[in-house]
Amino acid sequence: MIHFLDDIKRFCVDLEHDLDPERLINCTLINHIVSQARSRPHPWSTMSPYTSWSSLTDKTWSARCLPEVLVPEDLPAEKDAAEIFRRSKPQVLSKKSTVVFPAFAQYLTDGFIRTIMPSSAEDTDDNPSRKRNNSNHDIDLCPLYGRTAQQTAALRLASEEIGQKGRLKSQKTETGEEYPPFRYHDDGTEVSEF
Repeated sequence: MIHFLDDIKRFCVDLEHDLDPERLINCTLINHIVSQARSRPHPWSTMSPYTSWSSLTDKTWSARCLPEVLVPEDLPAEKDAAEIFRRSKPQVLSKKSTVVFPAFAQYLTDGFIRTIMPSSAEDTDDNPSRKRNNSNHDIDLCPLYGRTAQQTAALRLASEEIGQKGRLKSQKTETGEEYPPFRYHDDGTEVSEF
């Protein structure tokens, strides 16, 4: 880092005038820091194992940080791999965190990374539609308001009553607590609004 700053100082001295040295140092530092990361678009996507114009521009395919690799055939058995994650000691609860963090992370992930799930008949690991998404690539409020008019209708009240129109749908429990409505009836059938 010291050599880098020396180079900047020498560059400023060589120019002698027309440039504010503080501004030049600021711009050079910012450019140096930004250039440490790979520029966008990501060269790889789930569209194909190679880079193409379509894989760079079609945002319905998720980007990948690493190139595709073939899965080795000599992987350990699933039960052997699961053994790594078995607890030998009791779980220690954190004094600094709560379950709110993972709940918010799941909410954010579900709203931002929206994988297109195939129908159950097409649901296989090698189905290419699992590699696609319908994300707008922004962190927005669509989990709260819905991405389409149909989703908004499922999430929000259409009541004309003052203070009720547009409110999130909810249900009250016997104890008076308010929760989102159930998606499924007790018999397992889906609620028609969804």
